[in-house]
Amino acid sequence: VFVPDSFNASHRPWHFVVWLHGHYNCITTVAGEFNEPCTPGGAARTAFNLTLQFGSFEPNAILLVPELAYDEGSSDPGQFGNPLGFRNFMEELLTEAFLGAVIGAGTLQDVGVMLAFEHSGGYWALNKMATVGGVPQLRKLVLFDGLYGFLDSYQKAIIDANLGTGQYDAVPPCNAFKYGNIYTDYGGTYSNSVNQGNNTVAFAEYMTLDKAILFDNTYSTLSEAQYEAPIIIKRSSLSHDGVPLYYFSYFVTQYFSACSLLLTP
Repeated sequence: VFVPDSFNASHRPWHFVVWLHGHYNCITTVAGEFNEPCTPGGAARTAFNLTLQFGSFEPNAILLVPELAYDEGSSDPGQFGNPLGFRNFMEELLTEAFLGAVIGAGTLQDVGVMLAFEHSGGYWALNKMATVGGVPQLRKLVLFDGLYGFLDSYQKAIIDANLGTGQYDAVPPCNAFKYGNIYTDYGGTYSNSVNQGNNTVAFAEYMTLDKAILFDNTYSTLSEAQYEAPIIIKRSSLSHDGVPLYYFSYFVTQYFSACSLLLTP
């Protein structure tokens, strides 16, 4: 749990960003600045500099980096895979004994915007958190080269959100559903991602909602305005680890600036 200096606990609801790490990593390394082993004597794992990046945005939000499979080649979501698993996690986190000791105890009613990122093998946990996790505030999902499965489930989440009702333009940006999928050619996600892009565009065109979709199977760089699209499915020439290193800051600043949750633009 990282509470930046910019966070003001007196301003409720409280907003959260969640990061789910991939295979062969751990929370201390992904949140840190330097590539280091998770297991003593083991290979160095990739650091994503999360706390330093997050603090530099000066968000009025808290960063959560739960531990998944520790330094293993496993996508097992653990307790997050259970119905209401994410809700149980958040309720425990908000008690006096945990986060409450830092900012004061709260409940799920005190939770506002939630933005969840996954990298690589974290896709399973993200899917379960979004579909059976029991936290309705989680309406912003970003996959970083991690669409290895659950295509139908992720597609249903897109359709069942604002796209499915044709009500997107009427929904305030802070409450609106957002979905991002940044994929590479060699990370094992290309085929699934292209299929998802084509299916989503076809559905949006049928519903006359094509303006809500950004599907770009080129290596072009997203403009600032393009980050405002509710659905972003984008190919990248970056490496598997390079995708989150580059895109994390852009997604956080765009989503949270739309909600006026950054102290500095």
